[in-house]
Amino acid sequence: MAHVATPVSLAHLGKAMRDEDVRARLESARAPRSDADGVRQFVPLVPAPLGSVPTAVNEAQLRLTGPWRRRRLGAFRSADVVFVDQPLLGPAIADFPRAKIIYRPTDAHHDPRARAAEVRLLERADGISAASASTLEQVTAGTGWTGPSTVIENGVEYDRFASAGDGGERSGVVYLGALDARFDWALVADLARALPDVSFTIAGPRPAVVPALPANVALVGAVPYAQAPALLARHAVGLLPLSDHPGNAGRSPMKYYEYLAAGLSVVARSSDELRRRADTNVHLYDDVVGAARAVTSAAAGGEAERAAGRRAAQGMGWADRAKRLLAFADSAHRGSAT
Repeated sequence: MAHVATPVSLAHLGKAMRDEDVRARLESARAPRSDADGVRQFVPLVPAPLGSVPTAVNEAQLRLTGPWRRRRLGAFRSADVVFVDQPLLGPAIADFPRAKIIYRPTDAHHDPRARAAEVRLLERADGISAASASTLEQVTAGTGWTGPSTVIENGVEYDRFASAGDGGERSGVVYLGALDARFDWALVADLARALPDVSFTIAGPRPAVVPALPANVALVGAVPYAQAPALLARHAVGLLPLSDHPGNAGRSPMKYYEYLAAGLSVVARSSDELRRRADTNVHLYDDVVGAARAVTSAAAGGEAERAAGRRAAQGMGWADRAKRLLAFADSAHRGSAT
């Protein structure tokens, strides 16, 4: 099995000295490596970052760097199935001439360049497996898609996150993930002011601009995936402060089940997708007042609530998700609908 990551570009070279992640990606671009699970990791190298150039230029740079990618892919070029979750990489599916192409959108794309690439990708895809019904609806809107499609939500490495256990005292609220346009900084600041005795830990790659935050909010930067379970297990509440970004409407956040598996109560902004799930030990809010009530209620939960949340997460393990994805890919044929 192989994974082709989002490319690293020549523009990243200037960051290599100060950014460990960029250095690692550049090294993987030079020499593909296998991770701890035996998955071969390929990082393509392109002149300009995906999405920073017009669609035609992006397609041209992927075509021009195709021979370089294909030499590194070697035998993996004969793959039977390719799952694509980054539509801007769509032109690179030409590297896999025998493969069935399954588009796996985890979020809807609203950026015009990404959306244009997505529509082009659908012209060549054999099936769509979306992470939520809302995402599937947004992806196919206006495209005339009649091929097979399904909804398979994102899952969790249950054993990894549950193994952190309840060996110590839990306290405070934690968020772990990306700090981009989908993250509601204003809500976090207002919530921390409303609950001055509660500590908030925000973990994720620090953006260039961070708003003023109360003293009870700690920014701890990026946390390696291997250390994520231990970080979560020290906290009582896992926060999902979704912003008004349109991509959040149908988002199936992986942190949702990671929080539950690690024994946290979840506090998240209400959305159609999260209301549909109705899992135990999840508290939804619509505004900062509701968020403050939700955090207070979530923090008061006991072992019964944590156990119920873990059971919900256990049923969403990636092993089950993978079986469903492979079964769908096996049955998907562009000429039929499922």
